[in-house]
Amino acid sequence: ADDDVVVISSQQNGGYSFGNNVGIKRAQCDGAQKILVLNPDVVFLNDVVSLLSDALANNPNVAIVGPRAIGPNGGDVGFIRKNYSVKFAIFDRKPLTGLARLFPQLDIYYRYPLDESRVFEGMVSGCCFMVETRLFFDLGLFDEEVFLYAEEYILGLKLHKRGLLSMYYPQARIIHNHGSSTKGTSSAFVNFHRY
Repeated sequence: ADDDVVVISSQQNGGYSFGNNVGIKRAQCDGAQKILVLNPDVVFLNDVVSLLSDALANNPNVAIVGPRAIGPNGGDVGFIRKNYSVKFAIFDRKPLTGLARLFPQLDIYYRYPLDESRVFEGMVSGCCFMVETRLFFDLGLFDEEVFLYAEEYILGLKLHKRGLLSMYYPQARIIHNHGSSTKGTSSAFVNFHRY
């Protein structure tokens, strides 16, 4: 029903982190116990909310849980990221990304089988994940100094500092039409914020 949707307007475009924080603060005021962060270009393939909620509730050492993300062509697009470091920052940029594929110790991504659940140190894909509201506020929400594209790296480091883990939960499945909300993955706008 229309009354289940609340539209919140803002006087500024503070970017992805800012916009999410506005909604998260409203959800907390409305009594939400868990937050589902979700990009606008995501489609649920099953009962993602219940599956992620159950996974979070049944794994007390897990702070954040995310689903399997599949692209429109059927390939996996949600990856399991290690915590960012200077080493990964260097080898996560072209033309050095090819070296990271040759030397696993330089790869920012864990290369686990994507059909198995996994608890790990790092961060799930930022396109869709669930976290307890109280914990998200304790972590300081999203860093509003970041306009776009580095939010999950920062969250992974915040989790690390507290000794908390993430969980990849492929039983929950989404389609992520990666880049459709920014009109592509290699526009000048995207490249400016990514690099």
